[in-house]
Amino acid sequence: ILEIARSPSFTLEKLKEALARSAEIH
Repeated sequence: ILEIARSPSFTLEKLKEALARSAEIH
């Protein structure tokens, strides 16, 4: 998730996507 946040195209939507993905994995 931190890598996504550092990217210039970071958006809240991408953060939500990443959180949803990590929630599925764990």
